[in-house]
Amino acid sequence: MGIARPAGRYSGPMLDPDGWPEADEDAFYDQARMYRQTLHEVTGVLETCREQRVRVFEDRAWSGAAANATNEALGANIDQLVTLRDYLATVISWHRHTADLIEQAKSDISEHVDAAHREIRTVETDLGLDDDEKAAAVNSLVRAAHVANVGMVSRTAELVLASNRWRPPNNALVDLLNHETPTPDIPSLIAPADPTPLSPRAGQSGQAHDRHHAPADSWGRTVSAATQPPGRGRARHRWYLRLLFARPTSRKVR
Repeated sequence: MGIARPAGRYSGPMLDPDGWPEADEDAFYDQARMYRQTLHEVTGVLETCREQRVRVFEDRAWSGAAANATNEALGANIDQLVTLRDYLATVISWHRHTADLIEQAKSDISEHVDAAHREIRTVETDLGLDDDEKAAAVNSLVRAAHVANVGMVSRTAELVLASNRWRPPNNALVDLLNHETPTPDIPSLIAPADPTPLSPRAGQSGQAHDRHHAPADSWGRTVSAATQPPGRGRARHRWYLRLLFARPTSRKVR
């Protein structure tokens, strides 16, 4: 099973809705392994065809008009096997890279949730804040974490879409046959830095007062900015988010 959904008192509102990729990265890894097995089988057939072609036709074991026609037909079949092998290399690389993207997104989101919970514990134990101030600060941290997580899911979907247009490098096939995996040359996810502790004090200067009413979230934005709905980029890929990150009906147990 892939990376588990983060647990914690405030995990739900930090992740729902659209803040956690429900796709199972292991399903993509497993599919890549299945295609790799097919790749080795196709490669075995291709090598056998090439060897037999050399033995029968190039070494003149069989010649004549019928031999020439058969040689041409076998050559066409070999070309088809080469094309199939190239397609398999692309499919394997895409499945593995998609799994990597999902896994990285889940890891980064888990770090967001853990960091936000640490900040919340700091706020809740701050003797300089009254209950209303604590509640406001906690809500701000929860909203900020949710916005960051939704952005991470949206960014992951965009990278998966970009990888659909990717073609493997020239050495991809050799790497796969040698049990190495080529990586698409597209941007990777970058996790935000750990948040700066939020410890507002009652009775401080106007700047501290502003932090209560418009505190910076864990990723450096004011609450008013952090709680704004995502922009058009998110809406543009909403259909794809629902397709790729839809909650599965059952979880695979490994």
